[in-house]
Amino acid sequence: MISTTAAAEPIVTLDQYQRVQRARRNRLSLILDIAIPRDFDPRIADLDQVTLYNVDDLRAQAEQNLRRRQKGVDPALLIIERETAACYAQLRHQQAAGMLLQQLGSHADAIRQRELDRLFAAHPELAGLAEADRDAIAHMASRLQNQFLHHPRAAVRSAVADPGPHHDHTQPHPVLSAVRHLFGLGAPPPKNTLKKLL
Repeated sequence: MISTTAAAEPIVTLDQYQRVQRARRNRLSLILDIAIPRDFDPRIADLDQVTLYNVDDLRAQAEQNLRRRQKGVDPALLIIERETAACYAQLRHQQAAGMLLQQLGSHADAIRQRELDRLFAAHPELAGLAEADRDAIAHMASRLQNQFLHHPRAAVRSAVADPGPHHDHTQPHPVLSAVRHLFGLGAPPPKNTLKKLL
C-alpha cells in the first residue's frame, strides 16, 4: 500500500489498521507512507506482519546506501588516480623514446654522411666513380649504420613497451639514459616540453 495524501494529520489510526489486519487475517502487509505529514500512525509499524516505511525511513535508507557506495568510491578513485598517473607516465616515456630514436637516427645520419664526404675528399681517384658506384658505397654505409643501430633501437622500444614492475615511472628509463650516454646524445628535453607535446 502506498499513501501520499495532503492531509494535515494521520488519516489511518492504530485502531483502524488493527481492524484492517484482522479482516485480512493478519497477512503480511507493506505500507509506504510518503505523505508529509504522515498518513499512518507510526505505532502501526509495531503490529505483527506489518512493515511501515515513511519518508524519514526512506531517506535514512538512501543515506545508508550512499555511505555504503561511498566506501567503494574512495578506493576506486585511488585506483583511477594511480592508473591515470601510470598511463600519463607511459605516454611521456613513449614520447621521450620517440624523440631519442629520432635524435639517434639524425646523429648516425650526420656521422655517415660526414665520413662519406671525407672518403671521397681524401681519395681523388674515387672522384671518377660512376654515380651508381657512389650510390652503392653510400648504400653499404647506410646498411652498416642500420645494423649497428638495430639493437639499441630495439632495446629502447622494448624498455618503453614493458618498463617492468619496479621501474619508477616518474624517472626516465635507465635504457634511454644509457643510450644517450653511449652515443653522446646529450640531455633529454625538459619535462615541460614533453607535456606540451603530449
